[in-house]
This record gives sequence, C-alpha cells and structure tokens, in this order.
Amino acid sequence: MRSILLTISLLLLLAIFLQDLKERKVYWFLFPLAAISLAWLNYLQLGVQQFLIQNIINITIVSAILIALSVYANVKMKRPFLEVFGLGDLLFFFTISVALPSVSFIVLFVAAIFFSGLLHLVSRQNKITVPLAGYMALFFACCLVMNEVGLFQDIYSY
Repeated sequence: MRSILLTISLLLLLAIFLQDLKERKVYWFLFPLAAISLAWLNYLQLGVQQFLIQNIINITIVSAILIALSVYANVKMKRPFLEVFGLGDLLFFFTISVALPSVSFIVLFVAAIFFSGLLHLVSRQNKITVPLAGYMALFFACCLVMNEVGLFQDIYSY
C-alpha cells in the first residue's frame, strides 16, 4: 500500500512540475490529489493524533507566511496578492503542508524555496515569474525518493 501511495505521490508531483514549468498553469485537481496521497503517506507513519497536531502546526505556518506575503504585496508593492503570487503556488503550499511532520516540513519548505530560487537562476529563463510550485514539487519528489532509498534518516520522524 505504501509503495503504491509513494508512486502516485511522485507521479502527481512530477505532473505539477512539468505543467508549471511548461505552461505556467497546473490543473487544479492535481493539488488535492497530491495532498491526499501525501497526507495518507504521512498518516501511515504518524498515526491519527500526531498527524492532526503536525498538520495544524504546518497549516498555521503556511497561513502566516501567506498573510505576511499578502500584506507585503498590498502595502509595499501596492499590487493585489494574486498578481504577485500565483494561485497554484498558494495551493501547493497547502498541499505540502499535510505531507510531513512539522520539523521536516519547516526544514524542507525553506530548502525548497532556496532550491527554487537557485534552479530558476541557473536555468537562465528570461521570464520574471518563477514556476515556484513546479520547482518545489520537483524538490519534494526528490526528497521522497532520497528518503525511500535511505539517503535521509527518515523525513517522517519528528
């Protein structure tokens, strides 16, 4: 069961990556499907109580980040939030918030942001916007694979 969920999760993350990179749009239904499969993997590792506690913490963190970005966009940049930050990126933040325990989530979330920035600079795309959800999906897919082959101690331990 776990290997099937992992495969589905990886395929969904790769689909998000490819669509965001190529078209700068992602089918909306990929986000809830990815959230369900990633959450299920997380639930299998943590159990009900820890799963709920960790997800509440993660969703609170993501919400705080998005509120801060919204205030910055509206006050400092004087632009609507969804002009500055894509809806797909917003949906992806919540998608991955249910994927991992809080400590792993925070570390990998920050690393994924840096990875996305570096990958965008290295790829030398002339576009101003960054396919953030796509790059982060690639990063998280790589993390899941590295965890599975034993390169991480265990991203589900908290």
